[in-house]
Amino acid sequence: MPRLHRDFVAELKARIDLHDVVAPYVSLKRSGADWKGLSPFNQEKTPSFYVHPDKGFFKCFSSGEAGDAISFIQKVENLDFQEAVEFLATRFNINLRYEETPHGSPQGQSLSHRKALFDIHELAMSWYREQFWADNEGGQSIRRYWTQERNFPEELAKEFGIGYAPPDSTGLIRVFTEKGISREVLDKSGLFFDRKGRPDFLTRFRGRLMIPIRDTQERVVAFTARQLPVTPENDPARDAKYINSPETQIFRKGNLLFNLDKARRHIDENKRFLLVEGQLDAIRCWEQGVKNVVAPQGTAFTDGQAHLLRRYRPAGIDCLLDGDEAGRKAALRILPICVKSALDIRFLLLPRGGDPDDLLRSEGLVGLENLIAESLSGIAFAVSMYLGETKKPTPTQKNTVLEHIFEIVAETDSLVARDEYLAQAIRLMKLEESSARQEFARFLSKKKSSANSSLQRASSEKVSLNASQKLTTAEDDLLLFVLHHNEIGAALAQVVQPEWLNLTSPSGTILAKALAEIREDNGNGLASLDELLENDDERNTAYEILSQKPAHDDPVDMHKACNASLQALFNRYFKAKENELRERFANLNPDGIDQLTELRAKLASLRSQRGSLPQLKFVQQPETENNSTHVTDQRKSEKSTGQKSADRKKNYKESQDTNGHEKATFDKESDCQEDLF
Repeated sequence: MPRLHRDFVAELKARIDLHDVVAPYVSLKRSGADWKGLSPFNQEKTPSFYVHPDKGFFKCFSSGEAGDAISFIQKVENLDFQEAVEFLATRFNINLRYEETPHGSPQGQSLSHRKALFDIHELAMSWYREQFWADNEGGQSIRRYWTQERNFPEELAKEFGIGYAPPDSTGLIRVFTEKGISREVLDKSGLFFDRKGRPDFLTRFRGRLMIPIRDTQERVVAFTARQLPVTPENDPARDAKYINSPETQIFRKGNLLFNLDKARRHIDENKRFLLVEGQLDAIRCWEQGVKNVVAPQGTAFTDGQAHLLRRYRPAGIDCLLDGDEAGRKAALRILPICVKSALDIRFLLLPRGGDPDDLLRSEGLVGLENLIAESLSGIAFAVSMYLGETKKPTPTQKNTVLEHIFEIVAETDSLVARDEYLAQAIRLMKLEESSARQEFARFLSKKKSSANSSLQRASSEKVSLNASQKLTTAEDDLLLFVLHHNEIGAALAQVVQPEWLNLTSPSGTILAKALAEIREDNGNGLASLDELLENDDERNTAYEILSQKPAHDDPVDMHKACNASLQALFNRYFKAKENELRERFANLNPDGIDQLTELRAKLASLRSQRGSLPQLKFVQQPETENNSTHVTDQRKSEKSTGQKSADRKKNYKESQDTNGHEKATFDKESDCQEDLF
């Protein structure tokens, strides 16, 4: 894979706005100078995801995730670092720059496989679309099917990029060959069957109407193909009315909804999504003016899809599936998922055997509005499904239905929602309220009892984690000071020795590298935080600490707190060294007089050093020296990162090998030594 030019990442981050990066994934609302929204990383009901565009980082308090624009794209798109950089450069129309080869030519001729897959699908869509509009028998036939049998206007085919895969689709592979696309990438595209060692490619879609599937970034990632009379008999999926692209690196059926790229623009807190079963149902709704329509990708509705819809904070979901038994059972499976995701759901019931396409073709929007007026709440729909045709259920039947309702209600942790759902069920089934609520309490007790063992395991793990975190408290506190205040970083860099730090913790590792860079830059402060962070643990830790507001506003209190953390770090190190010497004393051979003398001398020296606690004294700096923006605002100040970064990492590595034998030196002309000790 080609290497990005060493300066390009800093250039990219300087030219993009983090708000613009995040906005397609999260519905953001202004919160002072920042933005907030629901977490894109897990399900939540109260916004805990914050974006700080001026400082160039985000923080999700519910999941603990934090980072910059590149790490955000890595997480939400499941990309590696270079793929995320390429993604952002393409999205914001910034030319990629790569390191040059020894021959002087750029290496950027071959991009990542993921980028190539997006390009392949765009090419495929264009080719299928050309076949749809071709002035030949195949093109004329498919357009007649679209306009006469499906009763769609031609303009709608253009809007959705509808295409046609002719029975002989070998022309598609010729297009890819002419573009120089590798066979390895084609094998991973999903557009061809597994070759199983054969040299030739066999196209997956032949003799079918082609519907492009787009992600929320409007990129084609897959296709749904509708059977036609010309579908070849030797097609392995000949009898399937609809077939979909297989899952690939860019397509996960359970994490994508058809038409969400368009529908999301028509949703706010007062509007609801309309969920239908298939792509053509969705296209019919769109044609009739229903712009909030989405459809799953030929699979059961998933938690991931509910989470996608929840991001846009809709008023709820209206579920309009086919009126047959399979459609109604599928609708019932959607209910607990929506309850769990805090999505209000209503069910629009079609007559037995009806489907949305037939309804809208015959009755138009009036028919849909009538269904909305007669819609059932989630609990009402569940009760009707579980009771079936039973008009007068027995107590045993009622108890069975109630057990099913309890399972659904327990999916939400909102006490208000639980109370409302129970009240609906009690009213609909004509139950005695206190008895029903006691039964629910018993149900929850059993459910909680069965989960006790796992909760105990989680609790013990949490205790272990907290104990581990206490070891790095001093590093965390000092790193907070360094990231927010230049003058503290410069003073600490003169006194803190690398061997004092716990380098097995992310905060200790970051602090060691930060202080090394400040020393190298002659105390001028930390130029770029991102240059120091080498893995996800370090990035999450750094942005977690950076998102915290220092506890002390008053300079005097702040300096006292800094000295307390410094002295805690100092004492921890020397106590550990003293314990180490004591252990060596205990294991010493009685005849080892020379070793005993040496250990006593070391212990005396150690105690002498321990008696000299480091004490920082600060000269008040002008307000402009505050580092809270200097470190993080990548658009205001970006330094060259080449040789200096390499030298800094080299010096940091060397500092870890000193094992306490080398100490920082100070300029005798300055007052640092007298002030610090």
